[in-house]
Amino acid sequence: MIDTKIGASNSKDDPAAVAGAAFAALQADSGRVVTGLKNKVMSAATEALPDRAAAALNRGMPKPGSAD
Repeated sequence: MIDTKIGASNSKDDPAAVAGAAFAALQADSGRVVTGLKNKVMSAATEALPDRAAAALNRGMPKPGSAD
């Protein structure tokens, strides 16, 4: 995963904050949690777009070798 755009990014959320948000969501019986402003914007955009457009938007980020 290190050689992907996501893995090479320096703007990852703090793991403790993500775990805390996930735990709070579990306690609140919420089926979904999105942490961080960038993730919330991306999540809202992909939900608003048609599936084909959302897939195209996200296609390159997890692709091996995309960090170059």
